[in-house]
Amino acid sequence: MKQPFLGGARTALYLIGLLVVTGVVAFSCKFVQPSDQVLFDCDSSGGCTEGFACGYDRICRPIANDCRSTCDGGCCVDNECMTFDRQDQNACGYSGAACTQCPGAASCRRGVCINSSCDSYWDQCYLPGANPDGGCVQGLTDTQCGAYGVICKACEPGQRCYIGACIWPGTGQLGDPCSGPSNCGIQSGIYLDCYGAAPFPGGYCARWCDLNYSSDCDGVCVPIAEDPTQGGICYGGCRTDGDCRDGYSCQRLSTGNACVGRCVTDAQCRSIDGNRTGYCGSDGHCCGGTGFPCCPGTDGLPQCLGRGLGGGPSQCDPTGFCN
Repeated sequence: MKQPFLGGARTALYLIGLLVVTGVVAFSCKFVQPSDQVLFDCDSSGGCTEGFACGYDRICRPIANDCRSTCDGGCCVDNECMTFDRQDQNACGYSGAACTQCPGAASCRRGVCINSSCDSYWDQCYLPGANPDGGCVQGLTDTQCGAYGVICKACEPGQRCYIGACIWPGTGQLGDPCSGPSNCGIQSGIYLDCYGAAPFPGGYCARWCDLNYSSDCDGVCVPIAEDPTQGGICYGGCRTDGDCRDGYSCQRLSTGNACVGRCVTDAQCRSIDGNRTGYCGSDGHCCGGTGFPCCPGTDGLPQCLGRGLGGGPSQCDPTGFCN
């Protein structure tokens, strides 16, 4: 009567042993698996252990095998790097980003979705379904920003759209130095731009202003040299040279005193928009530009250069300024 029991026990022991051996083998295989083939899920925060990277599919792989970490010249699909020469409208991207599908009439060009109908216009971006002409719209606003036919995007809160690109404004005020628009801040609710033409060494934060409204500028509104009928540029105002930064002096202009860079040669006498405005005087101040003092005229050179406020040649007015 005990024989069946003993047989059953042997069977049970056999099965238990088989399970143990299987577990040991599986456990051993896990640790002898080559490190470049180890795969496991990313943690809840999208992280992995040291030496591993979390892919777009939420799988941890050795960094050397992770598409996002190694695909600099293309985009990723199922952890495979799609280089530019393999991309099309259905898979487009760059810098190891996840490939995306280009919408509507856009096609993929070197990792960027572009509408060929507006790719030659610096102020046009692509807004799918915006109009019958392929969705080309002006891309110069904070909510609709882009250039040369790229897909329009909305800038993040606090950013501004500058020539089709979303940038973070800086803190520079009127007349402050700058190397780009991101160095300049806001004046009276209006973004300042960075002007780098002579005679403004080190850059100059300024903005457009309306010559018909003196309150439109917190500084001094000076006519645009190339076409004064288009308005003016707001310069930083001053009372003495001490109000201006190094390399600048407080110069008397037709609309008030402004901080303008000192000159050494005639070539430095250009307006803030880069156009030639006159000549360099012996005092290191420019003369002859629209809104600037008239040149002496005793050396055979004209007293004024450029266009006047009425659209014709600039003339020296009774107050001694070119207008």
